[in-house]
Amino acid sequence: MKKKSFPTILFASLITVSTSLYAENTLDGYYIGLDLSSLTGDDEGSKKVSGVSDRFDFEAKPKGYGLGLTLGYDAIFSDHFLMGIELAGFGYNVDETTTPINYNNDPPTLTTCTYITDLKYKFEAKLKAGYAFNEKKSSIYVTGGYSAAKIDRTYTTVSSGNFTNDDWNQGYVLGIGTEHLLSDKLALKIEHTHSSYGTEDINTNAAWANSVQEIDFYDDTTHIGLQYRF
Repeated sequence: MKKKSFPTILFASLITVSTSLYAENTLDGYYIGLDLSSLTGDDEGSKKVSGVSDRFDFEAKPKGYGLGLTLGYDAIFSDHFLMGIELAGFGYNVDETTTPINYNNDPPTLTTCTYITDLKYKFEAKLKAGYAFNEKKSSIYVTGGYSAAKIDRTYTTVSSGNFTNDDWNQGYVLGIGTEHLLSDKLALKIEHTHSSYGTEDINTNAAWANSVQEIDFYDDTTHIGLQYRF
């Protein structure tokens, strides 16, 4: 007989306990939650002069953790079909320093410049659709919507000094998740999302010879959260 894994046994136990102790409660309704997030980002850029690539590229891969607050509402139809909406705000400690590469040289060489990506905050407005089971105490769902991230980017050169750009970047977020009612009012959420913010052109003014940096940023984030269900 094949042995069951510990996570399988634990999840089955949680469902059994919640079903027997909290038979009258479901995931339907309003909630407020606290999320712990682990984020891995990718910030790719290139220098452009007069609209033409200067073969001067850089890439930062910031990693770190964040804490967020979520507000949402779930509605369950026909006992199984779940629809929901969620607003979320996060603060992050995510940064990475990298050295741009000059691909005009053969072989390519590291430059004397540095580039820092520092993700500060994120805001998300998402819809979700899923399937409720275990007497409406558990669900699996897909989610997607609008995402905005406050990203500080710092350029440093020996000749021109520092320049910092701290714009809000706007894009989309897609994800998949699961929720389970643990007690009378408390639910556990596990969710994974991917966010992308497209391409942004940043004029570095005095730094880097008034050049434009063409930058793409995206991230993958895993959330573990506790929700209070009203």
